[in-house]
Amino acid sequence: MPEKQSPPDRTAKQPSGNEAISRDLVSVANGDGEAFRRVYASSANRLFAICLTVTRDHADAQDVLHDAPAGDILGTATLQEVPADAI
Repeated sequence: MPEKQSPPDRTAKQPSGNEAISRDLVSVANGDGEAFRRVYASSANRLFAICLTVTRDHADAQDVLHDAPAGDILGTATLQEVPADAI
């Protein structure tokens, strides 16, 4: 008879989204490509919304998102300036 598996431990504290991104950003600064992929995946939609707000053109926003470092994008607009429906 197969052994019964224990349910996952839900009491272990999971890092918040901000904690995880903060750790990943440190890893990105140290050249961790997998951490970069996680940061990009978790922020690409928000960054695209910022680019679209600034450029007002879908194709230009895509170009900016793919060509500019995220710090340059975030320096152009604050997250509060991005309309909620743009995300």
